[in-house]
Amino acid sequence: MKNFKILTIFAILYSTFIFAQNTNNSGSFLIGKSSMGAKPTGSQYFNDAFTPANIKDKGITMIKYNAYLDQIELKGATDQITVLDVEEGVLIPTSDRRNTYEFISYVTDENENVKGYLNLISNTPNVKIYSRLRVFLQPETDTKSGYEAYKPPMYKKATTRYFIKVKENQTVQFNKKKDLAKLFSGKEKEVSDFISKNKISLSDDEDLQKLGEYLNTL
Repeated sequence: MKNFKILTIFAILYSTFIFAQNTNNSGSFLIGKSSMGAKPTGSQYFNDAFTPANIKDKGITMIKYNAYLDQIELKGATDQITVLDVEEGVLIPTSDRRNTYEFISYVTDENENVKGYLNLISNTPNVKIYSRLRVFLQPETDTKSGYEAYKPPMYKKATTRYFIKVKENQTVQFNKKKDLAKLFSGKEKEVSDFISKNKISLSDDEDLQKLGEYLNTL
């Protein structure tokens, strides 16, 4: 009987210890949350509101760019949402002049050939400069121990990338001024000097418009 009592006391103490190991500082019990049905937080859009835009053969239409799915959504008169049919090379300017979308082929700095929407920043006869606005889905962070907080999947804005098309050449990504300079054979120094002297930021839309106008003269 004495041994039985000792075993019973040991079992109670062990259970108490295990419970303590699985509680947080507030005393609530932590359980690994299942990923089944976890709804992502965040947004698939850079701008959640629909904006008027002038679309070929459709006139002024309310649109919203889905930066996760890389597609343009349209809102009809009855609030029905549809997806715009892709037509390469057609400009879709928003009425607020903040964005002009164009579905084109382009090459990333990983030498990957892609087709998708880019945002036209500078549009001159010889040079076009674009930004790529994308959203990605960050996976959930599962609970691996009783001390880790569960985090659901989350839509996050990707780093904006920039692209340039010179005359009839391919649209290619650029990251540094040397990437741009090498596209203008024999005038690399002039391009680099212009960027440096004018303190051109290669991630600022207004600066890129100024740069596009200059590069158009070369």
